Amino acid sequence: MKRYLVCVLMLSGLVSGGIIFAGEADKVFTYKSPYDALYADIDASASNMLIDSLYSEDLNIIYSALKRIGELKLKVAKINVKDVLGFSNPVVNSGKPGEQAKRMNIYHMSIWVLGRIGDDSDAEILSSYIKDSTDVQTWYYIIVALGEMAPAPKALEGLHTLTLLVKDERLAYAVVAAILKHNSKTSIIPLLKISDKSYFSPDFKKYVSQVMDQISKTGK
Repeated sequence: MKRYLVCVLMLSGLVSGGIIFAGEADKVFTYKSPYDALYADIDASASNMLIDSLYSEDLNIIYSALKRIGELKLKVAKINVKDVLGFSNPVVNSGKPGEQAKRMNIYHMSIWVLGRIGDDSDAEILSSYIKDSTDVQTWYYIIVALGEMAPAPKALEGLHTLTLLVKDERLAYAVVAAILKHNSKTSIIPLLKISDKSYFSPDFKKYVSQVMDQISKTGK
């Protein structure tokens, strides 16, 4: 524990002060850790410190470190992020609802971070988590992460599969937005299929049509 108190004190010395601007993670996550401000201005030169923070006993420190790793796209931390993804996975904590609840924010953040720093092999891992969950939020973060991996064939393949599975319109919007990030003409048919679903609104179908037009013009 003493090690992490020292770590936090060192971090406070590295933060430059002044206004803390919202990072990429704040566009996706609403939860705020009390340590976010300490980590917000840390740069890649402190990567070892960020990695050490992932093994803190304080879940909020882990959360803030994950967030900053994702914003910096620190690929050197990938194996460590996978460690966090493993210990926070609800399947691993099955039968321990208290632990599941406490670790859910970390689980979702580690999914997003892996999307930012992972590669196509990691896309298969994230896609496999879909079958283990019925939680709308978890699906959402997996979808966003698969979009963050663009361009990546396996990630796009996972998103194409999701066009057949999603029935919640909020998730459907997220899938289409993630597909657009890949900007591949191979997505036209999957987009046509999701647009044909009778349970989606006219506004959603209009959005899909706009995305298809954009991909048709600029996609590869």
